[in-house]
Amino acid sequence: MRRHPFVARLTSGPSRTRGGLRLVRAALALAVTAALSPAGAQGTSTAPPPAAPAPAASAPAPTPAAPIPGPPTIRMNLEESLRATLARSPEAKQAIAELEGYRGKQLQALGIGRPQVELQTVLGPSPRARGNQVSSPDDQYSPDITGVFVRGTVSIIQPIFTWGLIENARLAAEHGVRAAQAGVDAKNSEVALRVKQAYWGAVTAKTIRAFLLEVRDQVDQAIARTERLVEGGYATDIDLYRFRSKRGELEKYINLAEKTIVIATQALGTWTGQPRGVGVDPADQALPEDMKSIPSVDMYVQTALADRPEFAQLREGIEARRRLVEVERKQGYPLFFIGLLGDLAYANNRDRLENPYVIDPLYHTAVGPVIGFKYSLDFGIRAGKVKEAQAEVQKLEALREHALDGIPLQVRDAYTTVVEAERNAKVLSEAFDNAKQWLVASSSNADLGVGDPDDLADAFVQYARTRADYLQAVFAYVYGLEQLAHAAGQDLPEVQRLAPPKP
Repeated sequence: MRRHPFVARLTSGPSRTRGGLRLVRAALALAVTAALSPAGAQGTSTAPPPAAPAPAASAPAPTPAAPIPGPPTIRMNLEESLRATLARSPEAKQAIAELEGYRGKQLQALGIGRPQVELQTVLGPSPRARGNQVSSPDDQYSPDITGVFVRGTVSIIQPIFTWGLIENARLAAEHGVRAAQAGVDAKNSEVALRVKQAYWGAVTAKTIRAFLLEVRDQVDQAIARTERLVEGGYATDIDLYRFRSKRGELEKYINLAEKTIVIATQALGTWTGQPRGVGVDPADQALPEDMKSIPSVDMYVQTALADRPEFAQLREGIEARRRLVEVERKQGYPLFFIGLLGDLAYANNRDRLENPYVIDPLYHTAVGPVIGFKYSLDFGIRAGKVKEAQAEVQKLEALREHALDGIPLQVRDAYTTVVEAERNAKVLSEAFDNAKQWLVASSSNADLGVGDPDDLADAFVQYARTRADYLQAVFAYVYGLEQLAHAAGQDLPEVQRLAPPKP
């Protein structure tokens, strides 16, 4: 039973995706902070500036993001993406091929207990043989060839007692098939999780891009306002240069978000089997923001121990290896059988001998039932094979112990990530609402000429930061739930429903 590569995942978990777009968020906050500095918002004059345009935070809804120029895409929802990927995944096909290999071993095991037929036929020259069984003028080693002979042997052997060899071989093959089937489920669940990561990652990147475009529009409004302030003597050219330079930095991270979208959609297109260059545009336009309470972590741990396909694969694999140990042992015992043996020969230049004590090897007939045993004696070879089979059992048992330690830790890591993301999303949602109110109030005060420029800039930066943090927390929650379901084995029914039937 081959080691399944799931061991490398035991120490990994949701933490590796916890900051998938953190660079974009941090760069956005930096760009907005520098662009919306107090000097650029108000200038140095004591005279009230012209009224500032209302921020987009007070608008009822942001304008839809412009389409991303790039390769063509086809729209698919998550279930369609999963079904198409599982139907053509090379990893899944590899696991299915391994299953077919164990099906072949099962056929071999079934054949051990069935009759074994062996037939051999030869054709050769027949030396001259004159006279009878008493005397002949010809020598046994005479080179005179005057005819040809044909000879055939047949052996039909049916095992009747094998000391449990046949039963253990069949059980080993059956457990091996079940282990390979569990391996197919494990590989399909890995593939499905990767598709979910790319799918929700693309949705998140599109949402962040729309937000970056919204901030860019606000920066453009601030640049236009600063240009008017410079013309009226309320600001300096330095303030304008600062805005324009930071806008370029903001464009850099918009490009980064668009790159992320293209990579994710192209990955989905490749995995789902789309034509070359065609990506998959997720049908979901936003992350699901409804957050439900989840059961205790102990329930997930118990579910993982019971439902993870890796445990089923190890359980069946260990049992198969134990049966193979018995097979190696039983092969060192005599094999009792009944059968039919036949030996027939005919030569065209000889007469049949009727004396039962004299047999012509080139012209005779001998067929009859037999009973006997077959035994092979070696000095160390059989014992070495038994020890090798026992070592394979010990390897799988050690792997199972590792899984029993590692998988609960993987479940707890995924669980704490979801809990953390849920709490962060709730507090950041409230923080974002407060930041919007703060920005509206500060903007109104600035319009009336009584506001503090520092307060307006701080409100703008906090609005951007809390929005980015909230989107990241929602993504961590959504994908964290997928990872938790995978770690607990709860995604197995969905994967089995969407994947092609196993052979």
